[in-house]
Amino acid sequence: MRPLLLLLVFAFSLDASAQLTVVSTDPLGYGILPDGQGISFLFSEPVNPSSIDGMVFLHGEVSGPREWTAAFSENDRRLTLSPVGDYVAGERVQVQVPHTVRSTSGAALDHGYWITVNAAVSRGQLKQQELTRWYLKQPNEATAEHNGGKIHSNGLLGSDVNQDGWPDLSVASGWPSDVRFYLGGPGGVSTDPEIRDLGSGNFQTSGYWPIDLTASDLNRDGVADLLVVQPPATLMGVSGELLTSGVSLEGDGDCLSSVVFDADADGYPDILAAVGASLQVRRNDGSGRFSAWGDPLPTGFSGGPWECRVADLNLDGIADILAGRQSNEAAVFRGLGSGTYAEPERASNLGYWDVAQLDADGIPDLVYSDPWNDLLKVAPGGDFEREWAALITVDAAIGVRAADMDGDGDLDVVIGGWEGVVVHENQDADLSRAVIHELEVPVGNMVVTDRDLDGDLDITTLISSDWSGDPDELVLLENVAAPTWVEERPLEQRWRLYPNPTTGHIQLEAALPVAVEIFDVMGRLVERLPAGTGQSDVSR
Repeated sequence: MRPLLLLLVFAFSLDASAQLTVVSTDPLGYGILPDGQGISFLFSEPVNPSSIDGMVFLHGEVSGPREWTAAFSENDRRLTLSPVGDYVAGERVQVQVPHTVRSTSGAALDHGYWITVNAAVSRGQLKQQELTRWYLKQPNEATAEHNGGKIHSNGLLGSDVNQDGWPDLSVASGWPSDVRFYLGGPGGVSTDPEIRDLGSGNFQTSGYWPIDLTASDLNRDGVADLLVVQPPATLMGVSGELLTSGVSLEGDGDCLSSVVFDADADGYPDILAAVGASLQVRRNDGSGRFSAWGDPLPTGFSGGPWECRVADLNLDGIADILAGRQSNEAAVFRGLGSGTYAEPERASNLGYWDVAQLDADGIPDLVYSDPWNDLLKVAPGGDFEREWAALITVDAAIGVRAADMDGDGDLDVVIGGWEGVVVHENQDADLSRAVIHELEVPVGNMVVTDRDLDGDLDITTLISSDWSGDPDELVLLENVAAPTWVEERPLEQRWRLYPNPTTGHIQLEAALPVAVEIFDVMGRLVERLPAGTGQSDVSR
């Protein structure tokens, strides 16, 4: 019996030291979460329910921090998290399961697990129509003389900042240095803003204008806070009361971009910022107080990164970091867990980007613009050697967002740029079909949200004097909801023009060149218009 006893002791020792892991999630990261379905995690072994209570962080991009309920199944191996109340259609939902989670045998989820999904959209279409627009400069508002009367707006946020259930629009403006809150409600978005000055009190800075906005519950009190990036400092509003109070987190150089995520998986949101020519993290102690900047992650760029984001590109539950600079420099830092990262992978022609499940291969796709060549590209898992799309798109693309614009259950791609906004439809991972909404001036920033809570996605664009020299302006586009185009199949039997001869005008809602063939009643080809040739006078 001794060999058997030793074997049993040895097996128990292995089990006690095993690491708890997440085997799978439903839905996959960056996929679509169906209405009424919770986000579920299948663990490698049964989970101790008491290790979940109070520590999991659930946050809606628009709706803010969410209360949740937990349900266990499959012998406590499957955890399903559901929000109290509904998500806003199309919003990004993030869940951080911390490393404090334990199995019933005591095994630890060493690196935690972080996942982002998209709330489902019930209806919609690709085409948007302009609803309204207004100038951001207030009547009789004074601005610096050398600004030419402009306020230099940059940051745009579509979150419910006052948490009344309606999405709001927040704009960071430079002259004077402030944040303008255009509050949403049943009657639409108010054009009369609540304005919070950033040039006085706890927000005193060196006079640079704010350029980035992020909403998150930084002190875990259930109320959304606002992170405002303003060179050379990172500024944080910690009250959740439209920036009535705040604290300044100085950087070691110009801070141009930031993002909130749980870098060390302890259950508390941390701050990643592009500071100088590197990336740095400030750790949250759990009360909304932050440590000094950690060791920098050098980017090797010629200057400071213009944008930094986090994404789980390989679905291992650990956030990776992406950074880019307008001088055609980019880097990807793969997360190793516990706030550590691999050496950066270099990339070029990476302008603005998003991450989405565009096809059925289960690998997140990095969707990004190449503004130097006016291209839209897709790199599965962030592997730039495996690009499978390179489409001509809007000139000088400055924003990319994956969203289910037509409510058909897959993620389309929205791009803002110099001509306006382009929506590329996802047809079995083919993005070549597109619809453009032209604007008179270039788009400086954009958000895609269900602004009026009608179940479809609307686009809001910011016209920034920094980009175009035009007056700062908000343009609100509305999802038309009813389709206005012909699918790629015959319409009934045929189109008829009668009497004949006659003239007619056919407008194709597409941002890309299309070829047209016209046949007579005998099926004979009358005219062929090659792609990109423009108008043709058909006289036969």
